[in-house]
Amino acid sequence: MRLGAPLKPHPTAYGWTAASVALVTALGTLLYSYIDQSDIIMLYLAVIMMTAARFGRGPSTLASVLSVAAFDFCFVPPFFARQQHTVFLSIAGVFANRFAGRRT
Repeated sequence: MRLGAPLKPHPTAYGWTAASVALVTALGTLLYSYIDQSDIIMLYLAVIMMTAARFGRGPSTLASVLSVAAFDFCFVPPFFARQQHTVFLSIAGVFANRFAGRRT
C-alpha cells in the first residue's frame, strides 16, 4: 500500500502545479535584487518537492520542467530569452523521471 501521493492525480493537480511555479516566479522576480539566484532555485525546489509529495509523479515532472524553463527565462542572462540548454535539461528530466519507475 502506498502512503504518499495518489496513484493517478486529479487533473486539477496540474493546474495547481503550474500556479505554484508561477507564484514562485513572481515572488522571485520581486525579490531578485535582494536574494541570490541560489535562493530562488531553492524556492523552485521546494515547490517541486511539495508537488511530488502531494500530487505524485506526473505533476512533479511538470513542476520540474516549468521550473527549469521559468528560472532560465526570468533569472539567467540574457533575461527573457529562451536558451538551448533549457530544452535539453527539460527533456532529460522527463526521461529520467519516466525511467525511474522501471525496475531492472
